Amino acid sequence: MSRAAGLRLQPGERRVMVLRRHWWTMVRPLLWLLPLFLALLVFAVTEYYVPGADLARFSAPFLVVDLVLSGAVLLKWLGVDFAAWYADTFLITTHRIIGQQGVITVERREATLHAIQESNYTISGASARVFDYGDLKLQTGSRGGSIVFTQIPHPRKVQALIAAHARAAREAHVRMHGKSDSDIQAALTRIFNGTVDQHDSPTVALPQITRLHLRAQRRLSLLPQEAILYTSRRHSLLLWKAVVPPLAIGATGVGAVIALQLAVTATILLVCFAILAIWAVWGLLDWLDDLYVITTDRIIELRRTPLVFELRNAVQLRAVQDVVLRISSFSGRLFNIGALTIELGGADPLRLVAVPHPDRVQRMIFEGLEAAMQRDRLLEQEHLAGTLTEWFEEYHKMQSGN
Repeated sequence: MSRAAGLRLQPGERRVMVLRRHWWTMVRPLLWLLPLFLALLVFAVTEYYVPGADLARFSAPFLVVDLVLSGAVLLKWLGVDFAAWYADTFLITTHRIIGQQGVITVERREATLHAIQESNYTISGASARVFDYGDLKLQTGSRGGSIVFTQIPHPRKVQALIAAHARAAREAHVRMHGKSDSDIQAALTRIFNGTVDQHDSPTVALPQITRLHLRAQRRLSLLPQEAILYTSRRHSLLLWKAVVPPLAIGATGVGAVIALQLAVTATILLVCFAILAIWAVWGLLDWLDDLYVITTDRIIELRRTPLVFELRNAVQLRAVQDVVLRISSFSGRLFNIGALTIELGGADPLRLVAVPHPDRVQRMIFEGLEAAMQRDRLLEQEHLAGTLTEWFEEYHKMQSGN
């Protein structure tokens, strides 16, 4: 998965600032080297000025122990402290804020700037006051909680910067999605004339139709005007985990029979082959029947175990309050596999596991949510315009009656 600093930006979006935790939080663990260095210095000075202590015979083991401890501190710093400092990245763009933390277990949170409701910073401790670093908490109104930029430098300045860009993003959002006078006049004209202009509906980019796309359409009962935007199975690595064991056992068994020249009857070979084939086919069918689908209105999880179990989870896009991305293993980082926790208002979250390219799916959910909210605003404006025309018609009737 791409780091936050290397995120693919949307059209018209530009990077404002990339932050990591303050450099002091990376240097502080190296202070353990100071007493080890001082101990070495004290030992050398004592040996030189107090020859009667006969410390020379202990110099070799003392030096070895001191160097081993110093090496352990350096290795721990490189493998834990520096790696965590480098991996924790906070990105501010003209459209979004993104927080990504973790080396092996990765968690990524994202929110649009116009969704930020409140920001608070905390500076705790003497070193934080001296070096001016602290935590910046950004409240977005989601059920999943706040997005926290931890131990970043100059939190006051970053807070002011985000506040300025959030205000600009809200103004741009209102300009983009608000109705102008010409839009309102067009809506009233359509209502009076009884016609509908398709150009007023928000544009939705539909993907190329594939066999997986058609498979999802056959299994789903789509709502009127609903279209599928994204369809995916769980990552193919899970297919390999299901199919490789029976194939490996079969290959090992055949190799053992040939190498050791074992006397095995055809019946036994046929039974073993049938068991391993059923095992492999079962894993294949189980993987084929699990689908993740994003439509213009819903997020749907389809799970089916052959002849045993079937589950369908569907949530409305408009109910989504937050999407948290987590990658919890080294293989997940290597093969770009993650889990998405979709937080919902007043309901248990929907968790999608083994999602391929989870950052792309996370972004697609946010874009689908934005498009759904835009359609709702257009419908609300149409309803308001229709109500106003009814009032005007009644008013004209009353005037003509007088």
